[in-house]
This record gives sequence, C-alpha cells and structure tokens, in this order.
Amino acid sequence: MSPEAKEVQNVPLTLSGMGRASGPLVHVGEAREEDLPSGGLQGKIALLRRGDITFQDKVSRVAGTGALAVVVYNNGPGLFRGSLAIQAPIPAVAISLESGEEILGSMAGGEVKATVSVAVEPDVTRNVIAAKPGASGDDRVVVLGGGTTIRSPTCPAPTTTAPASRLS
Repeated sequence: MSPEAKEVQNVPLTLSGMGRASGPLVHVGEAREEDLPSGGLQGKIALLRRGDITFQDKVSRVAGTGALAVVVYNNGPGLFRGSLAIQAPIPAVAISLESGEEILGSMAGGEVKATVSVAVEPDVTRNVIAAKPGASGDDRVVVLGGGTTIRSPTCPAPTTTAPASRLS
C-alpha cells in the first residue's frame, strides 16, 4: 500500500485467481450493484466489506467491472477464511477488520495503491506415523498422515501445494 509501503496479513480466498495485480484501491462497500462506480473498476483493486452477499457474487461482480483484484475486509474482529464456489478470474484475499479500517483511514487522506499477489507455492510434506506410547490392543491409537493426501485449508482438493498470498 502507499504512501508508506506496508505488508498486510491476509489469506487467499479458496479458489482465488492466481497472479499479481497492482493499482489504486477503490472502496466498494459490500459490492452491491449500487456500491459500484458507474465507470467500472478497470485498472483498480476493489476493497470491500464482508457482509450478506456471498464471496462468489462479490468477486464475480467486481471482476465483471474490470477490477484487477479483490481485498475483502472482515465485518468483525480478526482475520477470516472465505471460499468461492468456482475459480475466480482475479486474485482475491481476506484481511482483518482492523486492517480494513486502517486502509480506509489512509484512503481518506488520498489515493492508496496496493499490490495483491496470490501464487501456488510448494508445501513440503512428509509421511507421518505415530502411535500413543504405552498403548496396546484396542487402546492403541495410530495416526497416519500421507504426504500426498494432506489437505491444505486454502485448497479445495488434496494437494502438496498451497496458495500463498501477499498484500502490500
């Protein structure tokens, strides 16, 4: 973000588009039709508030008006994880309410530029086998985690890669 560059903690929405986008932030409320600027969002990054509209509808709506990326800030304290129903054409990340309010405060003083990046990065995994010490027979608990079947909370299918995102 500008004027002072600062990285903001974020989480990619499940099924976010991949890529990197830079441009001015535009606040579009909850991304209702009436919240969107009549001239569209070409070359801009949409900053929007979590609310009653599904993430899929929000992202699809702003992408359809030309937004380069989406930043959704929470409607309650803290960070959250959100999911889309289908793959988005643009990067989409979630941030905390506190970060959203800080960004809005900066925007009140003038244009704020941001860079949003969502990419798949290798996630090193190992097979894990563990047994409860001292247990035998029916009391024995064995845990098996296979390196190719560990599910990342930000991916819809078993994988050995996980999306990583960056907002600055």
